Amino acid sequence: MKELSFEDVFTISKIIKKMNIRKEIKGCINDIKPALSGDENKEDHEELVESLGIDMALLFVENIPSAEKEVYSLFSNLTEKKTEEVKKMKATEIFEMVKNWFTNEDMKKVFSTALNLKK
Repeated sequence: MKELSFEDVFTISKIIKKMNIRKEIKGCINDIKPALSGDENKEDHEELVESLGIDMALLFVENIPSAEKEVYSLFSNLTEKKTEEVKKMKATEIFEMVKNWFTNEDMKKVFSTALNLKK
């Protein structure tokens, strides 16, 4: 899977809007916020960010039916496969991609920034 580009951000924004999960995303961030005292060590902070990524991945997967066409388009772009090929991929491959996407280093930086904004 290729890395996310700035172009992908627009697609992801459309997906989030269509899934209507903005409040749930804020809720995931707010759920972790109390654990951020500012005194946690780097490993604890990374664990919290990883947990947020997993929560976000689950939220995304749960809501795929709400934005099915857009999700196919996103994964087609990220895998550089045609939409019909993406539709035929094994569910385990897709779930692994979603998990990896929400827990990769770039997304961890995004989530870490979001957590710091909510302090």
